[in-house]
Amino acid sequence: MGEQISERWAFRSGWLGLIQEAQAEIGALPAAWKARFVGGKEKFGYLQLAINWQGHARRDRIEAITERFRRRSLTICEECGKPGRLRMGVSIAATRCNDHASFAAPFRDDDGRIVDLPPMGGPIYADGSQGRYGQQKASSS
Repeated sequence: MGEQISERWAFRSGWLGLIQEAQAEIGALPAAWKARFVGGKEKFGYLQLAINWQGHARRDRIEAITERFRRRSLTICEECGKPGRLRMGVSIAATRCNDHASFAAPFRDDDGRIVDLPPMGGPIYADGSQGRYGQQKASSS
């Protein structure tokens, strides 16, 4: 199976399946790339993978893998692995199922409207639009 997942990984057990899938996918990359996990954590409610590589590795393929798993993590409860969604708490963003949603409470007024907090740009809303960090989207009600 390659490298073992170590204490450097800061995530709850619900995402273990995602980590194992990502590890297998990285392990299947060309050996010359010397791709390997070097760390990873929960950040803003999603799984952020850190992968090192050397040689002639294609950066776009590595970035596509990390982005695909980042997005998938936004649909899986970090606590238990059941289907979940991004929960916007007053002081935390967390991807949780209904059973574990209270972890993020108390909730912000826009909880349920924001479905992604990507590293660049701004929040992605349920209607598909993208906002800008530091500016709250006007309510559509």
